[in-house]
Amino acid sequence: MLSTVAEICRWQFNDKELADPDLVDKLVLSMCDSCGIAYPHFKLQLLISELVSNAIDHGVLAMQSHLKDGILGYECYLIERAKRLEALTPGEVVLSTEWAGSSLLRITVEDSGEGYDYSAFSYSSNLSDSIGIPKLHGRGLAIIRSLCESVMYPGNGNCIVVEFDVAVV
Repeated sequence: MLSTVAEICRWQFNDKELADPDLVDKLVLSMCDSCGIAYPHFKLQLLISELVSNAIDHGVLAMQSHLKDGILGYECYLIERAKRLEALTPGEVVLSTEWAGSSLLRITVEDSGEGYDYSAFSYSSNLSDSIGIPKLHGRGLAIIRSLCESVMYPGNGNCIVVEFDVAVV
């Protein structure tokens, strides 16, 4: 059963916690417990994974998606990500939730990065390159948009607020 209490739950992760490979799993379990959502909730897991990964990779670590291009691109991206996480200080990601309706959960994710010009971002449904090879990047925000009732970017692009219907399984 869902709680409709207008309580705000908040999770804050510092630079060392952001390197935990189980961060998203632990966070989703805690969110489900705190918000009274049945676990596992696979769409919520996917949503939080995309939101938190984007905040860490593109916000806190200031990594560019095009680093994943090429034959060894994704491997190089992961190596660079690991290096940046190990050297990171300071850095943080803050996630909060509050009920916006009987089954509508408002999720806010803010990172300590500089932000980006979200108004210039193009949401493409084209997930392949010009010769039909699947892209290894550029899907995150499209996935987020497809899962949520609304997506907003308050501030300078280092914060995203989404409304997610937890009743949709």
